[in-house]
Amino acid sequence: MKRLVSISTETVTVMASEAATTAGAWDFEREPACKALRWSAIFQSCIDKQMGARMTRSFSCAIVIILLVADPYTLAGPLEGRDLKVVVPGVHAYAGVPAGSADVLSDLLLNALLARHGVHAMGPADVRAMLTAEQQKNLLGCSDESCMAELAGALGADWLIGGSVGRLEDLYVLSLQLIDARKARVTARASVNLKSLKDATGKIGPLVDKLLDARPRHKVEPSILKQAPAEKHKSLDRPAFCKLNQEYVRLLGKAPYDPKLVTLRRKILLDLVLTPFQREFDNKRICIWEPQGRTSNALRVRLNMSTDRGHAHDAKRNLAEYATFIQQVKIIQDEYVRALKMEENGTGKRLAGPPFDVKEVPARVQEESEEIRAYRNAYQAAGKVLSRVLAAASKNRKKSLRAFFSSKDPKHSRDMSERAFTELRTLLKRGYRLRICPLDVRPYSEIERAARRFGEKHIVECWWLRAKKGSASLDRAWMIKHKDNWKIDRW
Repeated sequence: MKRLVSISTETVTVMASEAATTAGAWDFEREPACKALRWSAIFQSCIDKQMGARMTRSFSCAIVIILLVADPYTLAGPLEGRDLKVVVPGVHAYAGVPAGSADVLSDLLLNALLARHGVHAMGPADVRAMLTAEQQKNLLGCSDESCMAELAGALGADWLIGGSVGRLEDLYVLSLQLIDARKARVTARASVNLKSLKDATGKIGPLVDKLLDARPRHKVEPSILKQAPAEKHKSLDRPAFCKLNQEYVRLLGKAPYDPKLVTLRRKILLDLVLTPFQREFDNKRICIWEPQGRTSNALRVRLNMSTDRGHAHDAKRNLAEYATFIQQVKIIQDEYVRALKMEENGTGKRLAGPPFDVKEVPARVQEESEEIRAYRNAYQAAGKVLSRVLAAASKNRKKSLRAFFSSKDPKHSRDMSERAFTELRTLLKRGYRLRICPLDVRPYSEIERAARRFGEKHIVECWWLRAKKGSASLDRAWMIKHKDNWKIDRW
């Protein structure tokens, strides 16, 4: 043992060098299970040269363990081995950069993260799908740290990788920054100078390595970019695809919510992704977009026609299912075109499936706080009074209807009741059916806001329905409590 321990650092260095030279001929990544065994065999031959045949294999195994721990292809950095949400909102292009370059650089950045480090990041198309129109206006296209941190918070991201490209005379400067969303601070920066934007294809990978402070692992083709075997996933022709979409739309119109909708949605999206040609892809999209307006309108009518809380929740779930489907189709449209471009320029391949999980849209349950419960009780009481207003209009009783309006300002009240009576009588003559709507036909966020306003001003927004031959729209009246009775304060 003394002899084993007394081996010098120089000897180990020589052995490691010889072993690495010998190892160059081995393809370790093809058979990872044999990696340690091959290193052991290589080191044994080196040890025999340095120490003689009496050297035991225990020492060679120890060195193998040391080298395996220090494997240069091990993924390191802040994104290693964690279930984190990483977002790439896109590369920001400054003035002077050719149009469209930022989109290509964003694609190269996403591909480098996935192919070199196994990081599955959300791209610009996913970001746009998750943000509201107002958030997109305020947050997308920014490049400063505070704006990027706010964007990461809006998306619920753990890490955000931002980038920018600008021109300085005859050079382009491509910069990346890694932002820890939880601490709202930039943790790393990296940049590279490019004589031409074409050079980005070869330099963005090492730039990502520098940003993550991690060496790239041996390149393994990401499974999401592998071409799906044609014999296992044969793409439908357009008539069959349209028929599948029609079945999905038909099932959406039925009550209650059917879990088969998720299976049909998955089939439609998978077939869309695996469509081999752009023209065929575009023709299939027509099958989806053509009935979109009618389908959305029918689902909203069904929600508006709900007679109780249960029916409203079920209608909202079908509406959320269809909204998710349309959102995912839009993402696939962007990703399909992006994949074709990457295939053409040799930086990647087409998707083998949807770039997201196709799963059931969970049913949202309204949290019944004390504030919402108080508002719900007030809504029911005020709704009964509004029902009597609608009944008075249907019986052509103007005086009875006028009694339900607030008397704080007699002239205003009289004018308002006259206007309401005229409107209701006109609707009835045109064949509309009028009735009160349950509170739950409104969006959850709107109910919460109305409950807060009720707590502050004691005003209830009461909704009533006008329906006729497949159309249904809502209108409202503002009710206020006056001497223990609910009165219409605003029509």
